[in-house]
Amino acid sequence: MHLNNISRLMTLALTVVTVSGMALAQPAPSNSALNNAPGQVANSHGGHRCAKSPEQCKAKRAEMRQKFKQELGLSDQQEKQIHTLRKNFYEAHKSEFAAKRAQWQEIKTMKQNGASQEQIAAKRKGMKDQFSNMKADREKLQQQIRATLTPEQAQKFDAMKAQHRQHWEERKNQQRSQ
Repeated sequence: MHLNNISRLMTLALTVVTVSGMALAQPAPSNSALNNAPGQVANSHGGHRCAKSPEQCKAKRAEMRQKFKQELGLSDQQEKQIHTLRKNFYEAHKSEFAAKRAQWQEIKTMKQNGASQEQIAAKRKGMKDQFSNMKADREKLQQQIRATLTPEQAQKFDAMKAQHRQHWEERKNQQRSQ
């Protein structure tokens, strides 16, 4: 069998296994930190990746929501509105999140199988193009969240977003330099 056909067959098998696991409500393997310590499994809970148990992730999300509420000085009503907006966004994009997790797993497998940086970069670019509609919807979500805020809260929110963006850019650059 030609090497390209074997690669396609392996990709198909990996996708079927990943989708089947998600259908059974088992956390899909993830790339949260592709440099996890040996034996450490990264889990995917609710659309994000982490190397913790579902309970730890749930506690961390609650902690982050509380921090967000405190830093912005949100009222209970604002917090509920924002929670509903985020929940609706996640539900609307559940299949995209699952597909993205499967593709990140494929990239991890490609790395483990010795794929070139060019092949991995091409796969990432394809993912970026494929999920550009979700990016537009995420920007819309941010606008909806911002609309629930007072002008002072909106300024703080914008500063928090800028800080978050800077953090991820630094992290991305650090990963590229390794």
